[in-house]
Amino acid sequence: MPVPHAPSRGRVVTVGSVGSWITLPFGGPLCSSKHAIRSLNDALRMELKPYGVAAVLIEPGSIHTDAVDKLEDEVEPRLASLGEEGRRLYGQAYRTMTTAGLKEERTGSSPDVVARAVLHALTARKPRSRYPVGKKSRLMRTMGRIVPQYTLDAVRMRALGLS
Repeated sequence: MPVPHAPSRGRVVTVGSVGSWITLPFGGPLCSSKHAIRSLNDALRMELKPYGVAAVLIEPGSIHTDAVDKLEDEVEPRLASLGEEGRRLYGQAYRTMTTAGLKEERTGSSPDVVARAVLHALTARKPRSRYPVGKKSRLMRTMGRIVPQYTLDAVRMRALGLS
């Protein structure tokens, strides 16, 4: 028997990514994990609603953090781990994509936009289920939902210098 709806008795706020809506080349593992977070949050939102607990997902776009520098330092070691044939096949494309991605992240929004969204999600009387925040978050989320896949593939490849 369902529990009657009651005023909010708690919040679960999860930080995911717009990467759950739009996957980038070489980003399969990261983007698939973000999709899993979105899916888990959707299930949690429905499961907890009868108990007055809201589950909210924050979906950042490009956010400038120190992690950008860490990623840059990992490019060559990651390529080295592929061996000679892997570097021949993927090296240039991976470097090109990483350079474009790093440039985008370095011009991203301040992490403060994520912190403000979390605070709002925790304190709003009626929080939304999802909050896209930061540079290009709404654009990426919308494109991932409405642009036909092959068109979206071409846009992504061109934007990353891989066309």
